[in-house]
Amino acid sequence: MKNKFIGFFVLMFVLIAPTFVYADQISSNKVEFAVTSGIELGNTESTFDKTRTITGSSESGSLISITLSKKNASGVLNNYASYQIEVGPVGLFSQTVELEIGENVVSVVAEKEGKKSSSGQCVIKRKNRQIKKELETGVSIPGISSKVSRY
Repeated sequence: MKNKFIGFFVLMFVLIAPTFVYADQISSNKVEFAVTSGIELGNTESTFDKTRTITGSSESGSLISITLSKKNASGVLNNYASYQIEVGPVGLFSQTVELEIGENVVSVVAEKEGKKSSSGQCVIKRKNRQIKKELETGVSIPGISSKVSRY
């Protein structure tokens, strides 16, 4: 009987022990976040809009930092706006940001005490609204002062 009990115990240990080892490797000490609308991290997009509302989710108590930057003539990024949102108990965040004309680099960082931060960024190229009006009313040909109208 004792041999069967020891055999059962060894069998259970062999089957269950690897599960604990893998579970420890999979669990991360990194605060996770997801942007659900407003921007798509890792992509570049164009817009005529002056603002963009960024929404997402993260762990309760996380601090979400959104920074908007533009490159100067030397190619160095200069921050022009910064927002911080503390994620509430529901786990959601939302922030409306103002975009400048040109290429805006949007960086999102999630931080939480005792965990490693995580981040992502995207580029939003804001075009002048005058271009939109010209595109809607006709085709503008460079070097010619008149427009070709649509029929």
